Amino acid sequence: QTKRCNGCGIEKPLSEYHFHASGPQKNTPMSRCKTCRLESTNEWRHASGKTRPLSQAKDSASYLGVHIAERVLGGYFDNMERMPYSNPGFDFVCGNGYKIDVKSSCAQTYKQYRRWNFHVFQNMIADYFLCIAFDNRESLAPQHVWLIPSNEVNSKLNFKIYDTTKNLLKWSRFERPVGKAITCCQKMRAEEGF
Repeated sequence: QTKRCNGCGIEKPLSEYHFHASGPQKNTPMSRCKTCRLESTNEWRHASGKTRPLSQAKDSASYLGVHIAERVLGGYFDNMERMPYSNPGFDFVCGNGYKIDVKSSCAQTYKQYRRWNFHVFQNMIADYFLCIAFDNRESLAPQHVWLIPSNEVNSKLNFKIYDTTKNLLKWSRFERPVGKAITCCQKMRAEEGF
């Protein structure tokens, strides 16, 4: 069965709706789909001052992972379908049907080495992890981009890539050109004035 959403006007399967839990409409789908309800709730939270839009929350972890890194991926590849915020297991589906989870990290110094730490939390849903290595949170200049098949890292909670010749060589077969990511970040910086 399907239902037309009162928010976006699109006919969607009932699995795309929350159901009323009580009252006279108990067990019937709500008038707006999950995506529209989430957008509306976020807008209300921002307008009421309960939360800030991600574009203004530069000190939060989600700012780098969602607002920046996912936008970079959206500009990095063609034919990407973005999933709703908090979609379990992946952020995008590419034109070939692969599920891609975006991960980002700013360089940290451990002992005398710089490294990037990517948290994958044993994600068995994604087909690939797109890992973007930034220099720091202030300039957000991409240093490396890796498109790593899930089976290489999905058994781990997190993995680290060290900024050493030997370790970068180990991951080099998954590295993608960083130029397009740099261009995307420069465009975002110009638009948002950071």
